[in-house]
Amino acid sequence: LDPTADVWIYLDLCSSAAAELAWTPQPPESPIFASPLRMRARGKLDLPPSTTEYGVTIAASLARYFILRNRAVGMNSRGRTREFVQSDRGERQLHKFFEALAVVEAAGNLPFANLIATDGIRLNRNDTLLAVTPDASPEWAAALQMLQRRGVNSIALIIDATTFGSRRDYSRVQSELMASGIPTYRIRQNDPLDKVLSAAPNGFTAN
Repeated sequence: LDPTADVWIYLDLCSSAAAELAWTPQPPESPIFASPLRMRARGKLDLPPSTTEYGVTIAASLARYFILRNRAVGMNSRGRTREFVQSDRGERQLHKFFEALAVVEAAGNLPFANLIATDGIRLNRNDTLLAVTPDASPEWAAALQMLQRRGVNSIALIIDATTFGSRRDYSRVQSELMASGIPTYRIRQNDPLDKVLSAAPNGFTAN
């Protein structure tokens, strides 16, 4: 990644792409900050089995990673409302991310491909777009290809909705991404996000 270029996180909040399993929240082990304690003890996050919750957590993790490395980071998503964070650096920017992500819902009707195609044209050459989505449609991969021709770099982070109770086929979108040389990460339910995101792109080759 070009250290002088902006990083943009595009989060898919289209309702038709989301998937979730039924779940019952576990009572906290302690009335004060129990979740972080459980997280450290188990070495992973205790997230609801929802692609939206995973997407929000991934977006927050990516923002924190790049902002702590003094990169300018922005976000774009369209759920019930548009959540847009202009790219910037610094601790205040991280707070803006957390505030925006705290209220997002997968209640939008704009397909992820349309979000990339319509808003991605504003990105500059050498910027990097991190696409976070459970969508199996190859159309959003094609939208990334169009940006690629303009010199915009892309990384795909696919939340595998088949592990959240949804039946869908990712073979076509995977083929499109591979043909374009776009690095692809596959995130499944219960995957340790820190390990997945810090490893080499895994696509859909690992079980």
